[in-house]
Amino acid sequence: MFPLLMPIIAGGVVYFLYKQGVFEGMCHSHHIEKKDKITSDDETPLEILKKRYAQGDISTEEYQERKEKLQEE
Repeated sequence: MFPLLMPIIAGGVVYFLYKQGVFEGMCHSHHIEKKDKITSDDETPLEILKKRYAQGDISTEEYQERKEKLQEE
């Protein structure tokens, strides 16, 4: 009987800790969300592009291509 209860108890503890926010910030996708939110609504697409390039999110080639496309518009 005890071996059957152990996974249920462990799952309950993990769920409780998750709900309390103990695991917040441990997941890589969580960091991506925070980084994406650093842009404000009043920034131009070119400013956002420059920020992404400065942060290393995009390569120099991609930056140049996107910059040229934005300047065409």
